[in-house]
Amino acid sequence: MESNISTIKSLLPDLSDKDIKDALESFNNNIEETINYLMSQPVVVEDENDRLFKEFMKSEQEKLEKGHNERSYLCSICYDDLPIQDFYIMDECYHRFCIDCIQQHYLSQIRSGYSDIKCPQNLCKYKVKYQEVQHILKGKDFDLYDQLLFNHSMAKDKNVRYCPVPNCSSIVISQPDGSCQCPVPECGYEFCGFCRNASHSGMTCAQFEELQEELRTYTVTNTFYKKTKRPNHMDPSSYLFRPSFSGKSWKKDGFDMVSGATKVWILKNTQQCPHCKTIVEKNMGCNSMACHCGHLFCFGCGKSREQHNNYTYPCSTKLKTDAHITN
Repeated sequence: MESNISTIKSLLPDLSDKDIKDALESFNNNIEETINYLMSQPVVVEDENDRLFKEFMKSEQEKLEKGHNERSYLCSICYDDLPIQDFYIMDECYHRFCIDCIQQHYLSQIRSGYSDIKCPQNLCKYKVKYQEVQHILKGKDFDLYDQLLFNHSMAKDKNVRYCPVPNCSSIVISQPDGSCQCPVPECGYEFCGFCRNASHSGMTCAQFEELQEELRTYTVTNTFYKKTKRPNHMDPSSYLFRPSFSGKSWKKDGFDMVSGATKVWILKNTQQCPHCKTIVEKNMGCNSMACHCGHLFCFGCGKSREQHNNYTYPCSTKLKTDAHITN
């Protein structure tokens, strides 16, 4: 192909390489038919006036660009006179500001939590496009904007919740029944997506509030628990027990004062440690319980592990009685 182009070029020097190549492809690289075809076509010679006009327009364009580059413009934010290359012109509204000012404007809006960034020109309602922010902000600054957009998008989803554990705040998808569990392995906190309290499966939010109120009235913090070092808040084991029960013991005759519906739930889901009398709730696993005091006991009957033999420990079901409740 290249040799044929060179051959034809030597015969018809006014033709461009592209025109010759196109003609060769049309005639399947047949050089004789291509030459005959090209010689039959009129040769368009650029008019001298056209050439001079193009040169003139190019010269004027260069002068215009040079003038723009040498001229200074006023930034309406910082009021500095700067060359045009230091400015950014907004899309659609065409307001222009120096790049430093527009960067600071974007960052100020983002750090204030505004995902819809507007043109800084007074009374202008133009909302900046994603690509414009991407053009101005780089690295961590743009990542901050991306995160803000993501958070605003998640906030519009009625099923999205945020883990309430301090220093976590991970996104959690609420299940239809309102149950939520943090997906972070180091956390794993379970809570209610409706009331944001600790998980209270088996109870409505109103019932859980009633339970908390009665526990505040009829329980006290166990003195043994006060002396015991609690696990770090990011330790999953700290969430095996709801905050309402952690370190609580019944006041004298306190359990007898609990309302009927709440008492039934407590009997089904909690047990007292036979060593320190702390109320322990079971929300998963088998009946083998380990209290914060270190004592091992059976959730089924409330007895210490030493009171069971190896074949019957622990009991497979919980005894439906309050005989083991001590005040």
